[in-house]
Amino acid sequence: MNLEKLLDIAENDGIGIHDFPMKNNIALSVRVDGECDIAIDFSKTKSNSELKSLLAHELGHCETMSFYNRDNYLDIASKQEYRANSWAVKALLPRGAFLRAIYSGYNEVWKLSEHFNVEPHMVVFALKFYFGIEV
Repeated sequence: MNLEKLLDIAENDGIGIHDFPMKNNIALSVRVDGECDIAIDFSKTKSNSELKSLLAHELGHCETMSFYNRDNYLDIASKQEYRANSWAVKALLPRGAFLRAIYSGYNEVWKLSEHFNVEPHMVVFALKFYFGIEV
């Protein structure tokens, strides 16, 4: 999936994407009154693969409604991050395409990262998510 397709998903689902300068973050998503918005500090993004990976992750929060609830002590941030990353990996590195790439010789994290134009941490997450492989 390319960046344009991610932008189409956001537009079709009514998710706003805003360039928003931030001091301590590069991207975040929020849900207010049932609506989801994504803020990205575009001045901090270094590459198309980084932007694509960030956007997919933040869309994952919106698409799965995986937001933190500081008022609920049972709500664990890592659970919400896992759900967002799972959505992003399914969108950017579908299992079938991921396997085909591996069988075609893309057998290093950096090779898979370049092949799918995503950040290496997305490939590492996909390996664990799909196959239980820790890198």
